[in-house]
Amino acid sequence: MKDLNAMDLEALYAELTRTGLVRRLLQIARDEDLASAGGEPMDITSRSCIAESAPGQAAVVARAPGVIAGMRTVPTVLQMFAPDVDYSGRAADGRPVAAGTVLALLAGPLQQILAAERTLLNLLGRLSGIATLTARFVEAAASGAVKAKVFDTRKTTPGLRMLEKYAVRCGGGMSHRLGLDDAVLIKDNHL
Repeated sequence: MKDLNAMDLEALYAELTRTGLVRRLLQIARDEDLASAGGEPMDITSRSCIAESAPGQAAVVARAPGVIAGMRTVPTVLQMFAPDVDYSGRAADGRPVAAGTVLALLAGPLQQILAAERTLLNLLGRLSGIATLTARFVEAAASGAVKAKVFDTRKTTPGLRMLEKYAVRCGGGMSHRLGLDDAVLIKDNHL
């Protein structure tokens, strides 16, 4: 087992996504949003209101101050939801930002931008929220008389474990273990 706590965020993200679990999660998110009726993936409102060739631009903006997590998911989300949209990242995972900070710029077919919007914002919001709260705990633990480290657990949202554990590291926390197969932990329920 590799030491996830010794890796920088880029290497950690690569390791956590190596299994394909994140890609599968994003495929489910796409299918859930664009093909919930089992038909051809589409956003019927955008298709009804916006010409297919209409160009669009969007800025992803931080609504509150915090620590960013999830920017590394953006290219994969766009590949699945909006393959013709160009992306320019303006913020990096693990970095604090102020409210109003532009995190990313998107340009391309407006229908595609709108198709990716909700999943992209939900992921960035959830993961950045975890990173921000973790950073607060890390700061509190470091300022005490006894220096402590903050570790995550396996108590994660089903399907989101790899990304939520990544967000903890973005906030300065440490990874305890990924699953039941990578460390022994005997608890009272085993006894």
